[in-house]
Amino acid sequence: MFDEPKYRLSDFVKGYTFKTDKLFWTNIPKIFPNTYASKYVSRVFDELKKDYRIDILDEIVEKNPQNCISIHLRSNDVLMDYKNGKYIWDDSRGDANYEFQPEYLNGFFSFLLKKTPNIFDSNIDVKLYCSSHYEIKGRQAEINYSLISECDAIVKSYGMNLITPKNNHPDIDFQELCNSKILCITSGGFGKLASLVAERRKSLVYSCRKWSNNER
Repeated sequence: MFDEPKYRLSDFVKGYTFKTDKLFWTNIPKIFPNTYASKYVSRVFDELKKDYRIDILDEIVEKNPQNCISIHLRSNDVLMDYKNGKYIWDDSRGDANYEFQPEYLNGFFSFLLKKTPNIFDSNIDVKLYCSSHYEIKGRQAEINYSLISECDAIVKSYGMNLITPKNNHPDIDFQELCNSKILCITSGGFGKLASLVAERRKSLVYSCRKWSNNER
């Protein structure tokens, strides 16, 4: 039995699929019709440069500005455990750094308040996207739920509610990330790709990292 093909937009755009399985890449419009990956492959098919065509991706993804702070975490499949009050992340994936602790949001929000003092007075939404290519269960699902709950408590302490979009098609999540007023991401091809489009659209893009108290 063959595994069901997985829809991984960033792999199609950054060139990984083309380099590892050209037949799969060529047939994406048939396998995943009417998706961003399908439209992207169709647009670059006859181009010499096929990788990281952010200009083309920007044209494909609908422009629909969102008054929101979007936080994208590659969490589900790389969040491994919780020990001594800290979330433990998978550090075995090359140079990828998925490290994130909910407390980082305090530094990030403090930074935003210094940069744009009225940012939280504009009825701005905060959305947390935790993407994964795989279904998680048991202990790993419990840890992810705990992470989201802690983030929710911190967001509420700033007078806002945390929205956690669920069961969306990846293209819907991608469109929302690309159109966010402010986007904050960790490591992961999906989030990084969205950040490149968002920057092109003049959104503010940051990294979900540990922010120091005196950072400007």
